[in-house]
Amino acid sequence: MSLLKILSTALVLGSFLGTADAVRAQDYPNKPVRLILGPSPEATPRLIAERVSKELGQPIIVDPRLGAGGEIAAKATSGSPADGYTLLYASSNFSLATAMQLGSFNFAEDFEPIGRVGTSAYVLVVHPSLPVKTPAELIAYAKANPGKINCGSSGMATPGHLSCEMLKSMAGIDIVHVPYKNAAASMTALMGNEVNISITVSTAARAQIEAGTIRGLAVTTAEPSPLIPNLPALQDTIPGFVVHGWGSLVAPKGTPKEVIEKVNAALMTALKDPDTHAKISSYGMRPSDPHSAADFGAFIRGEIARWNKTIDEAGVKRGKPE
Repeated sequence: MSLLKILSTALVLGSFLGTADAVRAQDYPNKPVRLILGPSPEATPRLIAERVSKELGQPIIVDPRLGAGGEIAAKATSGSPADGYTLLYASSNFSLATAMQLGSFNFAEDFEPIGRVGTSAYVLVVHPSLPVKTPAELIAYAKANPGKINCGSSGMATPGHLSCEMLKSMAGIDIVHVPYKNAAASMTALMGNEVNISITVSTAARAQIEAGTIRGLAVTTAEPSPLIPNLPALQDTIPGFVVHGWGSLVAPKGTPKEVIEKVNAALMTALKDPDTHAKISSYGMRPSDPHSAADFGAFIRGEIARWNKTIDEAGVKRGKPE
């Protein structure tokens, strides 16, 4: 067979396969969709599964694959057919895990972005005995007492840990990071004045702030937190200091663009529903404004770049903690 005939056959075959993929995408979904759930509170993912399934016209079955920092969920998703019938509910921990090289996956390269569900705040909190009531007062106190403030977190290579390092670097203060085995242990240490400050999730901090056992100074998102709306943004004092948790939908690499766009459209429609919006807000998450899958892909790359910058500046060792 001549080279010309080989090339012609290849072009025809490619065109046929492309048409077949488009037809399958138009027919999507014609059976239930599986939503793998990585490490995350389950309320929001289950709500999103319910509301997006209504838009797509097929059930979405939530399949929790918790543990190992998202490694189990990531492998289960990336190893599934790229046909839109397996999706992953991924949290912000996946971008941090990529920057820290904690797993075998690269969140920006190994998955197709679909859309962000919403963002949640972390909160800068202190023990009430610390004589500060604003971020500016905390920074001034830390500069007057170098090395005497301890910042507790839920462990090495966690958002709380790197947020402590970011605070140290961006505010130009000398504070000491103290890791604990989990968020509950870190909060107990703060309430017991074993550590002076912490940067923790708003859902964990809200009740203790209201009870007066800890004092909230600021949130780490640019916008107010739905749970603690009276606290200012930390970036008002430290420009550029933004750390947020978030939830999202992604798919295996190679999932057809038409499928990605269809799920993105269903997600955006679900997020505009007033009842869905109110419930997500009650869980402490600010629902996302409308955006495309490409917009979300750019967001993911930006998140990984920000964490890489923090890790490099703080001199944090990448890889799994020993």
